[in-house]
Amino acid sequence: MNKKFRPMILRLTLAVLLVSGVYGTTFDTKALAAETPVSDGWQVLVDDNFENNSLGTKAEDQGYVVYKPMLEEGNAGGLKGDAYVAKAPGKAGDSLYVYDDHNSVSKVVYRNTTRIVKTFDKQEGVVVAEVTFMQPGPQREKAKVLNLLSSNGDYIARITADPSQAKFVFDAKTGPDNMYPYEPNRWYNIKVVVDIVNDQVMVYVDGNLCFSKQPTVEVRSAGTTTSEKIKQNIAMIELLTAGESPNPINSFYVSRIKVSAKPPAATPEAPVGLTAYPRDKEIYVEWAPSASARSNNVYVATKPDAADSEYVKVMDKYNKKFVPSDYVSITKLGTSSTSPLLENGKTYYVKITQNTRLLSKGTDTEVESPLSLSQAVAVTPNPRKALDSATTSIIQNVYVNDTKNMSGWSVQSDLAVGSTPYGDSQSTITKLSSNYTGIDWIRTSNASGSYTASDVLTTFTVTNDADVFVAVSRETMEANLAWLSTWTKTADTIELDGGAKVFDLYKKSFATNSQVTLNKIAQSDSNGYFILVRGRSIQLNSFEFIDWNGNKLSALTPGMNATAKVEVTNNTAEERSFVVICALYDANQRLVTYTSASVTAHAGQKRTLNTGFKVPQTLSGYHAKAFIWDSFITMKPLSNSISIP
Repeated sequence: MNKKFRPMILRLTLAVLLVSGVYGTTFDTKALAAETPVSDGWQVLVDDNFENNSLGTKAEDQGYVVYKPMLEEGNAGGLKGDAYVAKAPGKAGDSLYVYDDHNSVSKVVYRNTTRIVKTFDKQEGVVVAEVTFMQPGPQREKAKVLNLLSSNGDYIARITADPSQAKFVFDAKTGPDNMYPYEPNRWYNIKVVVDIVNDQVMVYVDGNLCFSKQPTVEVRSAGTTTSEKIKQNIAMIELLTAGESPNPINSFYVSRIKVSAKPPAATPEAPVGLTAYPRDKEIYVEWAPSASARSNNVYVATKPDAADSEYVKVMDKYNKKFVPSDYVSITKLGTSSTSPLLENGKTYYVKITQNTRLLSKGTDTEVESPLSLSQAVAVTPNPRKALDSATTSIIQNVYVNDTKNMSGWSVQSDLAVGSTPYGDSQSTITKLSSNYTGIDWIRTSNASGSYTASDVLTTFTVTNDADVFVAVSRETMEANLAWLSTWTKTADTIELDGGAKVFDLYKKSFATNSQVTLNKIAQSDSNGYFILVRGRSIQLNSFEFIDWNGNKLSALTPGMNATAKVEVTNNTAEERSFVVICALYDANQRLVTYTSASVTAHAGQKRTLNTGFKVPQTLSGYHAKAFIWDSFITMKPLSNSISIP
């Protein structure tokens, strides 16, 4: 759990449990998702932490029924499989090891899986089940990670590790739905929230709400299509191996299994976690999803003391579930095509309600929570604004779509060991190749790694030919980086905090004045990326005429010393030379005299040069010009010339 969120979690957990039945919040879904309800109608039915058991302890000793592999009647030999506490790879404690050895016999088998089941009192309200799971490699294999069944043995919800998709999927009789990528040899926390009354299923992986739906009637019980299915219950949790595997042994580890339940709601509950953020003539609103909400309504008022009757409904029965929170964008004060548009600079007040199906009111009746129970959030739309960027920076026009975490973003220069890549974290760069030292870069928010509201996270413009690098944490799933498939993964890395976090660099080249578009990662358990930009030319920082005392000149005077001063940065990856020429011309544009100076700059190095001459005592129509060239041989200009009369 992220330590900086612990105080907030402790304060919010009670409030969240009172109203949602899903202990998550839009601020840190991962952190709150790990908390366990212990009061306000919640009952813990199963809580098995195998890290505290002795090695060799059997699953049967913890109250599980274990179904081991069996041969068909008449076949000789034995088929191996079991479930017991063993040393867990990648964890300090121990875990329950569940396995079957499908290679232990060549005969056709009747049952070749190992299955563990625990039964509890049947539940008819909200059930939350979670497991901490790891599948050893080297390859992915199929396994039923978490199944919830009724007292009749009907499957209510099934989570499967599917190697063909390389994902955890929600496996219902209507077919699997893609959910979340998984890798072998990595631990995952998987949580399923089922509201039986409201036909809602929500699945979290490592705190990410990655799946949510209203199951169809076939999901609940084969052949049951009447309203009786609403009275279906949950009474068992099950995990099992697949019975076949590309690995020598088909197996997985589980360090914890927990099941909690809450009776059906008697009254409609207000939603929690509402936040609103300003955009250009638009309000972005998000809230913590609740399994007990069939749908949500969104309301807006134009004054802080507005009565409930003065709130205007802008979203009616909004029932999509997004990741990691529900969200909508409001552009109008109403639901019709003629509703007035929102205005920049005007403050609006937003509330949401949720519609809940209550058994006491009839199986098909949705009841809305009172608007008076919802807290209003004030927000003022503003024109879209780019991040501040120095005129000398190669990075310009930076726009960030993650309004929620945009305050941590900024355009920086002089990247170095000791730089902090995130505006919302104290992590520092402790290892950086000299090829990247001194270049311009974009500090981001670490929290932007979980941004999901749109595909594009940020856009910006490069003012010169440039190589753009995206520094991506090695904890990021490959499936979440598909948009970088046209980029080149370099051999360079950046390390934070003494190597505690390692980032790979993805590179792509862009021409002068190109717009760079970077997409989201959408993974809350990974660090957000940050951005480096290295020009493929000399960057001009300043270019001016000064006098002997260093004062900027606006005109020549007889007998003075005029000096052209230039400051440049070598943004290329190679050592580069350049030359500055200061020339004096007469009224007929004839060259009178000139001076020059040249210098070599290492990659990323900033250099300052001065060169000039004494102005003649008789000054009539004279003017001076200064140039920056790559050399006297090729005479390629590196900037526009400057002149002074």
